[in-house]
Amino acid sequence: KMVNEFKEIDLFKFLLHEKYDDFDGIIGYVKMIIDYEKTRKRLYNIRRKWCFETVKCEMKLLGEIINKSKTGKTLPKNERNGNLYPYYGTGGITGRVDKFLFDGVSIIFSHDGSSGNVQLVHGKFWCNHHIRLLKFNTNINEMYMYNYLSLYNFDKYIKNNSIPSLGYNILQKIKIPVPSLSDQEKVVKMIDDINKEESD
Repeated sequence: KMVNEFKEIDLFKFLLHEKYDDFDGIIGYVKMIIDYEKTRKRLYNIRRKWCFETVKCEMKLLGEIINKSKTGKTLPKNERNGNLYPYYGTGGITGRVDKFLFDGVSIIFSHDGSSGNVQLVHGKFWCNHHIRLLKFNTNINEMYMYNYLSLYNFDKYIKNNSIPSLGYNILQKIKIPVPSLSDQEKVVKMIDDINKEESD
């Protein structure tokens, strides 16, 4: 909120009137707020990661718990100006379309470009060919898996070619902690509580 307020201040006028102290003060204050937000985000992620440490579980290969995997299809730009459904790129929604490719609660994974980016989608949507849809076995809570994958650091698996990529054959070999379904639900509840605290 405070950062938005500073956007309304004409910093150029400070320079014209040689109010350098005011200018330096505002820049310093904005930097302090940005640093605070970065620290807050790190602590938030640490708290979420800790939730996965509270339950006992065995490690399984991601490929063992994936029930279905499909790759999206890229649509020409002139077909992304619809109204009904979101069109996802590797960084998020990049347009809207009037037809859908997938439906339901879905975890989508960027394997090219913004490799390792994980998104949770509800309902009907379309995604491009840089994205892979992941559906899991019935003993997997979708929100548990989304929370875990969204915190996972995929950097060591990404191939930095002209376009960074993480192939599905490599993704399948990554080990994931898989507790009982009831313990997965406990972890999800703990993370939901943390999210509520953050939003208050």
